[in-house]
Amino acid sequence: YAFMGMPIGYLADRFNRRNIIVIGMTFWSAMTCLTGLAANIWQLAVVRFLMGAGEASSGPPSNTMVVDLYPKEKRPFVLAILWGGVSLGSVVALVGGGWVSQHYGWRTAFVWSGIPGFFLAGFLLFTKEPVRGASDKGKASLDVSSFWGTIGFLATSKTYIFMALGGVVMAIGMSSQGAWAVPFLIRVHHFNTTQAGAFLGWNRLASLPGYVLGGYFATAFSRWDERWQFWVPALACVLGVPGGVFFLFSSVPWIMFTGYFLMSFFTAMHFGPLMAICQ
Repeated sequence: YAFMGMPIGYLADRFNRRNIIVIGMTFWSAMTCLTGLAANIWQLAVVRFLMGAGEASSGPPSNTMVVDLYPKEKRPFVLAILWGGVSLGSVVALVGGGWVSQHYGWRTAFVWSGIPGFFLAGFLLFTKEPVRGASDKGKASLDVSSFWGTIGFLATSKTYIFMALGGVVMAIGMSSQGAWAVPFLIRVHHFNTTQAGAFLGWNRLASLPGYVLGGYFATAFSRWDERWQFWVPALACVLGVPGGVFFLFSSVPWIMFTGYFLMSFFTAMHFGPLMAICQ
């Protein structure tokens, strides 16, 4: 995912972004289905790597399409709503996938998880590519800089460097809990896959208002001071720490659930504002 992000962003600056998303979604859906057919660890690693590469096609094109549709002052909130869809998908995948895995095996869960993507890719073909720069005030520059020119510009921006470092640290934490939360519940608290999927899935609903409110607060407060686009995600990330501690170190189910709920809510608040700053 990280490896393919920049090349796909480069293509999104030059070609039809809707088509890039459609091709990528079809590809990663196919790789998800093929995960269920893997015969050994090497095949599993390859298809998972390719699935991540395909998923990278969604972020850069979709973010810039939203930017072309909405003016600067509305972008934190609108981008938060866009990324809020992740929480809804997580609920379906975790709750439904956990149940399917428990009753029909993990291979079937992967196959069924990949199938909806083909239909969604077809649905996207009916959407239109926005006019680049349509929402920018005045005459927007549509000049496309070179790859190394873009790297050089970002390398001289202290704002971007600190924002990127903060995003990396958050991504490490979120990716770690995403990878190990299910094994943690199964191995330490003896959940089965249905229970673990339901526990995490319903908790992920908390991230939906987190996405939306993070974008809303950043949009509202930045009318007085644009630095709130940084302060809102920074404060939210700090407030998410106690929830993570409760989830990891408590053996009381309702405390674990509440902790994970709070962690999901607060950590989701940083997406919309940071994505808007990048635009």
